[in-house]
Amino acid sequence: RFSAATATLQSLALLLPSDIITTELPAASFRAMLPARLALLSAAVGKSPLLLVRLRAVKEAVGMVEQARVFGAQESIHRKLPMLKKVAAQLAVARLPAALLGPLAHETVLARAGPIFGLMREEGELDSPHLRALWRAGAG
Repeated sequence: RFSAATATLQSLALLLPSDIITTELPAASFRAMLPARLALLSAAVGKSPLLLVRLRAVKEAVGMVEQARVFGAQESIHRKLPMLKKVAAQLAVARLPAALLGPLAHETVLARAGPIFGLMREEGELDSPHLRALWRAGAG
């Protein structure tokens, strides 16, 4: 079901307005689908009892962070909300850090989530409760 939901979200990107310049379409599509995709991934990480599902969700989220870095390198410095800031803020809104550090936290999942926490740190989106939870997870 997770794969089907992701595929559906990606196909919805085709419904974006046609006046978007072709070179901007991938980034615009990425931005448009960001909230829904991250909400889905956060739910998978925080609620699935299956470790494999949580690992797959983290892999997808890390892929999104990497894609955002590519788009961020290509965008104009005059953009109102830079791509990396938008992704970091949306990670916080989707409560992905809370899901990663919640009751189903697993060391393998956390080890693979480094790029997520790295981006959030770089963009000032990690708060004290997240940092304390990360510290406890690393010390445990």
